[in-house]
Amino acid sequence: MTTSYSDNSLFWLLPTDADRRYAYHLSKFYEYIDILLVLANGGQVALHFGFHHLTTPVLTYVRVLKHHKGWELFATLNALHHVLMYWYFGGISAFRPILKWTGTLQLVMGTLAEIRMISVKLGDGEVVWPNMIAGLLLTCYMMLFVREIKMEEAQEEEKNHNEDSSGISEVPRSPSAERLKVD
Repeated sequence: MTTSYSDNSLFWLLPTDADRRYAYHLSKFYEYIDILLVLANGGQVALHFGFHHLTTPVLTYVRVLKHHKGWELFATLNALHHVLMYWYFGGISAFRPILKWTGTLQLVMGTLAEIRMISVKLGDGEVVWPNMIAGLLLTCYMMLFVREIKMEEAQEEEKNHNEDSSGISEVPRSPSAERLKVD
């Protein structure tokens, strides 16, 4: 029995393009469920995290399952970013500085790929609405991601400024400790 791989495919472990697309789509449901897990553990859901994780299964359904031409570039970059991100969450702090770069790279390349696909499909008379939806969602993700990075940098700068001016560094406290009052 011979296994055929699509011409534009990276070698993945699943034998057909349809299998890889379906597995990729199913993997994004973890992102959707992740919101519930964070909230159930008392965490907070930021705007980027919430919007991105709620809409990703819709994005992959429309763009990867149903209208899949050119899907692999973004999926590969997205998978790389998530591997590094989960290693960081698993305790490998060395990946923290590069996450903003891999996150930005995947979103910029994904948006550019969608623009290119729209151009190609318009020339061929094909349907472009799935690529337009994908491009708009990726652009929203990118704007929210950059906003989040800027907010974190501003908080870090403020923290460093406060430490420099007082000469005393604050001891980090957990969110539950912030709610405690002692009279």
